Amino acid sequence: MLHLLIDIMKKTGLILMLLTAAGPVAGQEAEEGIVLDARTVELYNEALQCTGDGDYRGAVTRLVEALERTPGERRIYMSLVEPCFNTGQIALLREHLKRAKTFFPADDEICYYLATVYLKENNLTMAIREFTRAIDSQEKEGAKSAMLSTYYTSRGNCYLKINRFDQAIADYDNSLALDAAVGSIYANRGIAYFKTGRPFLACQDWRKAKSLGISSVNQYIVKYCKNVR
Repeated sequence: MLHLLIDIMKKTGLILMLLTAAGPVAGQEAEEGIVLDARTVELYNEALQCTGDGDYRGAVTRLVEALERTPGERRIYMSLVEPCFNTGQIALLREHLKRAKTFFPADDEICYYLATVYLKENNLTMAIREFTRAIDSQEKEGAKSAMLSTYYTSRGNCYLKINRFDQAIADYDNSLALDAAVGSIYANRGIAYFKTGRPFLACQDWRKAKSLGISSVNQYIVKYCKNVR
């Protein structure tokens, strides 16, 4: 049986950015124009320290309190992603990301992380919807980035899971047009090709994936590609 080869969840790669208060009592203006009070700044910085130390529950507690004080600060929402995934607090993260979208409805990263939450919950319909919003947001801006490639790959993987193989192939094509050196995309596109009766293209992709270091495709090459050239 052919299986999806890669995990949909991208490494968060979040940058820990400290906020500093303008004075002992005064707050700091955030990047979106939100004024942060000193306690919010303190909670946020403590949360980043907790995340750095591996105290993910402590980070979540502080970030949630910070959002109760300042619900319109994007960086606090984004900083919830890593600790919530590490503590399994997926439902909590979902609700906060949905809230974040009320402030930043066209933010592609927020849509992306919300999609990964829905995927974790096996809600593929909502995952596809949010990945599509992330893609549309980037395309509207004319972006041709590694992030856009990731969005296409993620949606393609969802389509592959629900046997919508032609749509998966189209997304993998778009992803590879942006970044042609990702072996796992060739591996999964090969599965989609095989499932749609195109063994020659499937074997081409699996051999390419193998050349890019994806050893798990060996089983497919041995089983299905012996006489396919």
